[in-house]
Amino acid sequence: MTSAALSSDDAWKSAAEWAAAGLAGMPANRTAALKLAAREDWNALGHGKARKRKGRGGGWEYHVSCLPETAQADWSRRQRAAEAQAVAQHHQAQAARAVETAPETITARRRQIMESRAALVIDIQRREFTLKSTSKAIASLLADAENGVLSDLMMKQLDLATDKKRRALPSRSRLFEWRRLYQDGGVKALLPDTRAQEVKQDHPVWLAEMLRFYCRPQKLTLADALKAMAAARPDEFVPSYDQARRALKGMQGTVRWIDAHKGREGPLALKARLAFVRRTLDGVEPTEIYTADGKTFEAYVAHPIHGRPFRPEVTSILDVATRKCVGWSVDLAENSRGTADALRTACASNGIPAIFYTDRGPGFRNKMMDDASLGICARLAITTQHSLPYLSQSRGIIERSHQTIWTPLAKTFPTYCGDDMDREVFQRQHKAIGREIKEFGHSNALPSWDDFVAAVEAAVAAYNDRPHSGLRVRDGATGRMRKASPNECWAGFVQAGFEAIPLGAHEADDLFRPYFKRTCARGEISWNNNKYFHADLQAFDRMEVIVGVDIHDASKVWVRRLEIDEGKIVPGALICVAEFYGNAQRYYPQSVTEKAKENRSKGRLRRVDAKRDEIEAETRAPYYIEGRVEQPAPFIDATPIAEPVATLSPAAPGAPHETARHWDEDADFALRVLEDPSLLTPGWARLLEDKMRRPTGRDILREAGVDLMDLEDLIRSAA
Repeated sequence: MTSAALSSDDAWKSAAEWAAAGLAGMPANRTAALKLAAREDWNALGHGKARKRKGRGGGWEYHVSCLPETAQADWSRRQRAAEAQAVAQHHQAQAARAVETAPETITARRRQIMESRAALVIDIQRREFTLKSTSKAIASLLADAENGVLSDLMMKQLDLATDKKRRALPSRSRLFEWRRLYQDGGVKALLPDTRAQEVKQDHPVWLAEMLRFYCRPQKLTLADALKAMAAARPDEFVPSYDQARRALKGMQGTVRWIDAHKGREGPLALKARLAFVRRTLDGVEPTEIYTADGKTFEAYVAHPIHGRPFRPEVTSILDVATRKCVGWSVDLAENSRGTADALRTACASNGIPAIFYTDRGPGFRNKMMDDASLGICARLAITTQHSLPYLSQSRGIIERSHQTIWTPLAKTFPTYCGDDMDREVFQRQHKAIGREIKEFGHSNALPSWDDFVAAVEAAVAAYNDRPHSGLRVRDGATGRMRKASPNECWAGFVQAGFEAIPLGAHEADDLFRPYFKRTCARGEISWNNNKYFHADLQAFDRMEVIVGVDIHDASKVWVRRLEIDEGKIVPGALICVAEFYGNAQRYYPQSVTEKAKENRSKGRLRRVDAKRDEIEAETRAPYYIEGRVEQPAPFIDATPIAEPVATLSPAAPGAPHETARHWDEDADFALRVLEDPSLLTPGWARLLEDKMRRPTGRDILREAGVDLMDLEDLIRSAA
């Protein structure tokens, strides 16, 4: 803490005022702040940190150094931000005053006239030294101009100074007037009168109507826009192509130039044409601000589960001060799991940030990350900041890193699919990969998941060691400033005394478990449609608890007491580690179920074999179609009747066909069960019930002579 900060009155406040300041890590209400001051005995810290307030009312006021470290860091950041804002406003005001009075704001023509008149006044003053008279000096200048003695440069100055199209020398009175103006107001007083300038019309009256047809997202050409305007307004004036082109050109350099692009371009494209604020990193230290973003990788890799081509999601976290990639993760899609992994890596390897600056994507704006009580950032005392929509320029550091890290890496893969990839080559490659996967189950041209992860790790390491155009350090050998890599810049801060806030391995195990509030019910906890049980939870029946989950392992959850600290819900003491379906029990012993599964498999195989035999028999035998036909009227035929073939003789009406009944083991067992119901086991009951659900199964049982109603009653009684 500097001496200036110690003596600043802004650094001294009462406990209630510090609570009202809303600093991170500081109680937000007056009572809690007073309890904190009493608990830590701030009054006994001495005059440098605690003092009686002067004036009426008295009371104690405390220095910012009495606050917790998180609150001190937040106060320091606010002070630096306020100072930077004040400096920026001061510079902005100075620039505004300079613009109002600077000659650079005038047109080029008027500036030339002003400079020419100043050159003439200086030449007159030079002649006054020898002639000892202003009148003689002016007369001498005009006489030299009429006699052609002046140089070509001075003659050109005379022509410009008069501000006339034809050559004409200025009069004596005008030269006297210019000399007086120069002595009274300097060069700026010699500007030509703006009232003498020709006043041009701002814009044609039909321009606004024409822009309605021209400024469309289809980006019509000017000729097509005029055709559409003429079709919509057949009886009104429509400008010619040259008139419209000159009107659009006349909008350049005016305040209405952006109107020529509104409608033809979206909000993001229009922002690229407007002025912006360039942020400086003066006073920003490592781990002060982390910025993160996700990007769909521009190359196809093999899916880690089914092996088909897909584009993974890469999440990277950069330190704003050093541009170092402090954490990264890869996942199947943008989600909170990948963000938590990247943040865990960044905090464990490089330190806990003060601010986590991201966009409003689902992977960053969710309860797991920034919930006020149970979110990962809240438990680490990290302040989350989200950029506004359509303001990706405000996160230019992380957006530019995509082109520096991930796009070059994607181009090293043969499956690159970026916009600059040749479409013909990509389609041919994509089809070849599809054929190989269909034929062999995999493709050698498709990078595996492990190869992709290894390539990402190598790309991040190379980026952190490569010189960055936005980083500068002083070379010890030459003393000159040179480009530095993110790792070099980070090391420079460390040498200057910077120390990151570390995160221990034992802390990372619990801090990066997302916590949710749930209600116990008979020893069970529900989360993500899963049930978790532990006997110790019976004592918390119908009570709310805090459940911590592992984003990689859903076999168990950590159940903690729900406690309230300063009005916020926080995880309390550990109750138990509940197991996934810890109270589940099999309906039957393992041996019984295994035996039933074996019998069911054998029965299915027998039915498949019987079906195969039936199909093969139909293939070998001739195919006959039987059908009912009307019997023709009897007649006497003298032709001798041959012996009828037994296989082709029609069956008598109502008589059964003389065909062999197909033997079925299930039907045979059903007949035996009807005779002796004690043979029916639960496994056979389920098998026969399943057979009766199918129409073909009921036909087989009916054909075998099974009474279906009796069998249904028997199965129902066995259940």
